[in-house]
Amino acid sequence: MKRFSIFIVLFLTPFILNAVISPVTPDLLEDPSPRQELPSSNKSLEMNVIEPDLEQSALKIKLSIKNTGDSIFGYGEFFYVEKKVDGKWYMLTLDDSVFKNFSAFDNYGKAIPPDETRTIKISLSDYSLNLDSGEYRLVKAFRYHDDTKVFWLTDEFKVV
Repeated sequence: MKRFSIFIVLFLTPFILNAVISPVTPDLLEDPSPRQELPSSNKSLEMNVIEPDLEQSALKIKLSIKNTGDSIFGYGEFFYVEKKVDGKWYMLTLDDSVFKNFSAFDNYGKAIPPDETRTIKISLSDYSLNLDSGEYRLVKAFRYHDDTKVFWLTDEFKVV
């Protein structure tokens, strides 16, 4: 009986430890993103993640938005992050508290005039986003200042 108990403990311990010590992984939506193919630029507007390789301990993104054209572009605080899994992009879920705590978290309210560059700093922990190692992209909505039609830009980054 004692040998059987030792065997059970030795056999089950790795499974128990794996369940208790599993790494934090992001929550992904069940279905792939409907926007699998997205550009990082649209005519004269370009968006880039400045520091593309991030460590899990410092999940802060610097985002550069550059307008080289003659039009004013509108945008807002809203963004979302997607993770590449088996060659497809999946959106990370955002907790409802993000929209409650950040009332300005929408697609409107800011503008970037011609020949200007904006740098945005995003701390992902502020939005309760936990990223494990992998390939990600940040997606953001823009529109021409006098147009209501929205277009989306993205740039990829890695978490190591």
